[in-house]
Amino acid sequence: MPTAKQLREENMHLRAENDALRKIAGDLQWMARRYADQRSTYAVGMMNDATRYLLSIGVELSTSDRIVWALDGWGRRFDKLTEAQATPGTPEALGVKFKQI
Repeated sequence: MPTAKQLREENMHLRAENDALRKIAGDLQWMARRYADQRSTYAVGMMNDATRYLLSIGVELSTSDRIVWALDGWGRRFDKLTEAQATPGTPEALGVKFKQI
């Protein structure tokens, strides 16, 4: 049976690992968005679904280009975004106003 000290150390290790994975996920998200943006493929929807999940668990995403979502080359009907989400610089586009899942 693990000691209290071992449990604390494991907890600290898991927290550090979680923080590192959140940072990695945030970094990969902006790269995936840049790849998927303006494409007319399933990649846009997959990327936006992943972004919704990352936002719902509190992962900090890059907003350097004023939007966290990928836009579909065929328009709103395909990327399932609102106009506010698709307008760079709005709170919705930055993921600030986001309905938790």
